[in-house]
Amino acid sequence: MVNDNETRLNINIEAERFRLKTGAFGSNQFQSAVNKCLPAEWWSTYAREDAPNLTRLAVLILSQTVSSSNCERNWTTFSLIHTRSRNRLTMARLEKLVFVHYNMRLRVRNVQRS
Repeated sequence: MVNDNETRLNINIEAERFRLKTGAFGSNQFQSAVNKCLPAEWWSTYAREDAPNLTRLAVLILSQTVSSSNCERNWTTFSLIHTRSRNRLTMARLEKLVFVHYNMRLRVRNVQRS
């Protein structure tokens, strides 16, 4: 997520200070706020001055949405195709069939909408 080598080095140094709880990371104010704030809030409020590079990276990571619905959809399709009678399918062939099945469902949904 970071292209600049100098910034990467600074992030590693700041992450080590965070891990060891040295400097401002070891203060009581930092420690008590950890349990009271949301993680992204804590990073942007408390750690911004002491670890600006690490804060920027942490907020980027914590701001990403997490959902397993797409994986669940793929696994359902996978279980539809991979049955006892089709047990000998290779993984590559199975992945291709799941891909085709999912795209077919998307096409049908688009046709129904229009």
